[in-house]
Order: sequence, then structure tokens, then C-alpha cells
Amino acid sequence: LLTGDKGDFAPYETAIGKFRASLQPVAQLLEGRMEAPQTAALADLQKWAGVKVVELSSTTELFREGNVSSAMKLVRTDTGVTAMDQIRYSTGLLIDAERRLIAVAQSEARRSRLVVLACVITLAFLSLFGFALALRNLQRSQKLGIV
Repeated sequence: LLTGDKGDFAPYETAIGKFRASLQPVAQLLEGRMEAPQTAALADLQKWAGVKVVELSSTTELFREGNVSSAMKLVRTDTGVTAMDQIRYSTGLLIDAERRLIAVAQSEARRSRLVVLACVITLAFLSLFGFALALRNLQRSQKLGIV
């Protein structure tokens, strides 16, 4: 912004376009599996992201119009800093919730693996026991001359 070169705005404009589109897939990904705190955190994230985009857009527009003092005044209101702090906080809540869900899923997966292992061991034992019984019956039959 400080150079006044219009070309320096291109990365900003590209990023704003991508940013606005980036929150929708997050909401869709979490849809149907969020609890109330996550829903609130996502709503706050969307709200504060909107505040930050408006603050950035207003600041850049004022600067483009040559109203540098108004742009600087807007930056000094700390609206952008507050928005970023809230975005980080809301994002942190969402990340923490996802980590808890991952930990639960991993615990359930470990438990399932143990159940499967116990079933396989039990099946192997029963198979060996059945084989031993069949072998014993065969040996008895041979002694009795049935086979």
C-alpha cells in the first residue's frame, strides 16, 4: 500500500476472493457433526472474518482514493487487530474440538483392533480345539477298528 503502485493490490484482491470462498467448504465439512460450541465458534469465525475483510476493503479503498489520513485513522482503530484476535480464538476452538474428536476416534479404533484381535485369537483357539477333538476321535476310531 505504501508504494502507491496499483499492481501491489493484485495479490490482495486475489487473496480476498479466495478467502471469501474458503469459509463455505469449512462450514460444509463440519455440517451435521458440530456441537453447539463448535457451531458458535464457526459463526464467530465467519462474523469476525467478515469484519476483517470489511476493514481491509475500507482501508484499501480509502488509500486508493488518495485519502491516506482516513485510511491510517481506520487502521489505528484496532478493528483489524481485534478481528484477527477473535479469528485466532474461534479457529483455536474449532481446532481443539477437532483434536478431541480425533482422539475419541483413535481410542475407538484401538478398542476395535483389540476386539478383532481377541476374536481372531478365540477363533484360532477354537479351531485348534476342534482339530484336537477330531484327531482324538480319529485315534479312538482306529483303536476300535471303525476306520
